Amino acid sequence: MGERRAMKKLIALSVLIATAVFAYLEWSGAQRTAPDTSKSASANASKASGSAPAAGALPPSSVLMIDPRVSGASSGATSSSGLSSQRGQLPSAMSPLVADLVRRKDFPALLAKATAAPNDPDALYVRASIMEMCAMQKDRPANAPPRKTRDERRATFVNSLPPNHPDNAARIAAYDTANPDVCGPIRSMEYMQQEVEDLYAKARELKDPNATARELNCEIAATGDPRLNGGQRGLEINDSRAERIRQAIASRNPVAVRTGVGMLASSYRNGTFRLGKDGQNIDGEAMGHVANIMACQYGADCNVDVLRACANEGKCGASNYDDYLAFYRLSPATAQLVDSYRTQLTQMIDANDLSSLQLIKGDQSTDSMRQYNYFSCPQAK
Repeated sequence: MGERRAMKKLIALSVLIATAVFAYLEWSGAQRTAPDTSKSASANASKASGSAPAAGALPPSSVLMIDPRVSGASSGATSSSGLSSQRGQLPSAMSPLVADLVRRKDFPALLAKATAAPNDPDALYVRASIMEMCAMQKDRPANAPPRKTRDERRATFVNSLPPNHPDNAARIAAYDTANPDVCGPIRSMEYMQQEVEDLYAKARELKDPNATARELNCEIAATGDPRLNGGQRGLEINDSRAERIRQAIASRNPVAVRTGVGMLASSYRNGTFRLGKDGQNIDGEAMGHVANIMACQYGADCNVDVLRACANEGKCGASNYDDYLAFYRLSPATAQLVDSYRTQLTQMIDANDLSSLQLIKGDQSTDSMRQYNYFSCPQAK
């Protein structure tokens, strides 16, 4: 009897083991043949979003491998953050006089050239700009803060650096390179504000795009309602100003282009701009960066901005403006948006058709407003 009971227990145990092994093999085989539901769900989500990854696209984690010292300038590559690396400049409409102004070349010699051409619109604009930047204003408001000398500004900068920091030498060198003494003896000259305004007005009469852009910027800045979030906020736009913004962008002149695109980036209490045939809303922060990038694109010297970022912020790794923005300033999503805006606006300029840049009128929220100014505007003082 004992042997029979032992035999029955052994048989029962063998059946249990066999059943367990069979169940494991069945489960294991199912795991090998079953679809990967996580990948399937991801693919379905991608389809549901209406967009698939572009060819050559990189995952978000690739931003951890970006190094600003590695430039794609020679290949024209696009970084994983979205901005094309150091695009080449496009044909500009600026004159040699304006080119020397925006590239800050020997202002005393430039002022002499501009003064010798009294009826040239660009010369008038250059004269007014140099006087504002370099000379002393005799009728400066009494309550205006005292204007520091070049040496005083440098001393203030050097004293602001952390003591004995290893980056200080590089930052001071960047500051000195970014702030050469281009004014020279002009600093001892004097002017009245109305003299400068008269030069700008005459340049506008002769259709100078930069003087016209300055007038537009100052006119819009003066529309800020002080009852809305204080100061120059809650700007007002109309059809005439919108058309002048389009004209500034279409000018291919870096000063006017920056101003026009910057006006797209500003906020208005009574209207908003839409971009493209699909009428997409404009992100003001992204468009503000586009204003600077497009100025570089049409001839402005943006190396100075890279130097200033090194001097003032200690961000010295980038060798060009696009790489600086992509690495230090913008998220990958914003970088891609910036590049999209730049591409669309450049295509509009090339086609000489900015009609798809639309002004949609209607009351807007004034809780969070954005304003871009590129000139010293007497009306706003």
